[in-house]
Amino acid sequence: MPRQTQTLGVRTSVMEGVRAMLPVLVGVVPFGVTFAVLAMAAGVDAWGVMAMSTLAFAGASQLVVVDLLSQGAPMLLALVAGLTVNLRLLMYSASMAPHFAATPMWWRGVVAFLLTDQSYAVCTIRFSRDSRLHRLGFTLGASLVMYLAWLAGNALGLALGALIPKTLSLDFAIPVTFMALIAPTLKDRPAQHAALAAGLVALLADGLPKGMGLMVAAACGIVVGMWSERRQASTMASLRRGAS
Repeated sequence: MPRQTQTLGVRTSVMEGVRAMLPVLVGVVPFGVTFAVLAMAAGVDAWGVMAMSTLAFAGASQLVVVDLLSQGAPMLLALVAGLTVNLRLLMYSASMAPHFAATPMWWRGVVAFLLTDQSYAVCTIRFSRDSRLHRLGFTLGASLVMYLAWLAGNALGLALGALIPKTLSLDFAIPVTFMALIAPTLKDRPAQHAALAAGLVALLADGLPKGMGLMVAAACGIVVGMWSERRQASTMASLRRGAS
């Protein structure tokens, strides 16, 4: 008779989630500090920074919103751009949904709000390796410690930002931060082509009013990326047919 696998309790799974996320926090806290400093330099007050992080909890999207607002873009345009950056979370949610099919809607909403790139990666890897976990408990442990670390990084950034002289311009830091975040993700040709196209269009459309150049560049990047991906898939299919 096969031996049954013992399921871990909720509390134990929560702590497993916390422990699994701890190494990731080494990068999360400095990013939180950076965002808060840049947001203050862009004119967002301390309450605005903490409210944005508490209610949105989306680092890259928050940077987009802050950057556009600092350029005088309308609030609606900035929000649309931020939501566009966060569209990848729809794919993450679809991937995670089967693990929470029997979970009440309230808890699924909490998990969806707290979902990030890091928590998604940690959870999916552990779910595939350890069937003993209470999955809701593990996800909440991993996600909540990430959330608290992000807010702590913001608070530290606000304290440090207050020490930076107002005469020191940090406008250059937002695009540099984006480049540092995006560069490691450009691992295939479609992504590289999309980034190159978006970058070139952003330079050419820099003169458009109210940050519209960034939106045009983003749209062009998406179109070029999709075209490159389809072309790559077509090429691979042709090679497979030739090999057969």
